[in-house]
Amino acid sequence: MSAPEATTPEAALEARVVQLKGRRRVASAAVRGAEFRIGRDPTSDLILGLARVSRRHAVIRLAGDHHTLCDDGSVNGTRLNGSPVQTEPVPLASGDLIQLADEVALLYETGPERPQHAWIPLAVIMLTLCIAAAGVLWWLGSATGETP
Repeated sequence: MSAPEATTPEAALEARVVQLKGRRRVASAAVRGAEFRIGRDPTSDLILGLARVSRRHAVIRLAGDHHTLCDDGSVNGTRLNGSPVQTEPVPLASGDLIQLADEVALLYETGPERPQHAWIPLAVIMLTLCIAAAGVLWWLGSATGETP
């Protein structure tokens, strides 16, 4: 019998940042490794091509069984849930809102990713079928001279 695999905190902590536009989710990136860099720099883990975002804007670090956030020397600042973040690490919790340069909003989430709005394609199909059925009934009624 083999020994159970050891799990590192890095492997056990499943986290992501979700870019928001208003209340809409527009992109998602898994937070992996000991450091997750955010900025305009092409070597960043999350590259944001906006002028007000610094090349090295913010960094999320693994600290034991949780992540922390700190500003990486940005010009226009980083906020966590509306409060300014400096270079000292601040613990992150699922549901926290990270703002970069008052221009980018990122939602920090932990746990398995849930599909968003998985019911929409089914609803569109059902609506299409209802419209088609109503059209057929109308056509049948007009073909027989009956009006609804």
